[in-house]
Order: sequence, then structure tokens, then C-alpha cells
Amino acid sequence: MNIEQFSKEHLSAVLDALIRVKGGEVDEYCLGICWNVDYLTDMAYDAYDVISEVSPSWPKHSGRRGYPIEESYDANIWIGTQGALRYELLDFLIDELTKVVNKGEQKITCTVEVYAGELPND
Repeated sequence: MNIEQFSKEHLSAVLDALIRVKGGEVDEYCLGICWNVDYLTDMAYDAYDVISEVSPSWPKHSGRRGYPIEESYDANIWIGTQGALRYELLDFLIDELTKVVNKGEQKITCTVEVYAGELPND
């Protein structure tokens, strides 16, 4: 996976859109994750490129670059087996992109010790 080719801002925008799609912000129920993310980000094929780069690592990937989930001709591909697979893939993509977007960010922890005894007199 060569996800480092994309900027952090680009990956963050795709991640945000993936989270929105998972939350139900789906424009077309007959279209998959890529199209809906493209719609939310207005990134054209850029979001598709990110998803296509990450999705082959998903254990249930179909083996086809453009269709990580086998094609379906159902009117609503977000229900039933097709829907369950899409939500699993969304979870996977969100987890993977979160790792990349947060990479290198360190949390700083400060420890403050409070002296409970008497202070020495000068």
C-alpha cells in the first residue's frame, strides 16, 4: 500500500467523507462507496484512487481494483449482504486512513507532582 503518495489534507477529506457515508449520508443507494465519497468531497477520481490503494488489504476484497465488493445490480446495494460488506469495508477504510492521518502525531503527557509536606524555610 503506497498511501503516502497522498497529502494528509487529501486523506483527511476522504476519511471525513467515509465517516459521513457510514453515518448514512449516501446520495445514491444504487452506487457504491467510491461514488458517494466522490460526491461528498467533490474530488472526482482522487477519492477513488485513495480507496483503490487501501481496499486491497481488506481480507474480503474481491480482487478487482474498481470493485472491492463484487458488482451487484440490485436497486439498493446498501442493504442485505451487499450492504453488510460495504459497512465492513467502510470500517476497514476508516481504521486504515485514521492510522495514516494520525501517524507521527504524538500526545504529550505531563505529570505534575504535588508536594504534600511542609515547605522548607529559607
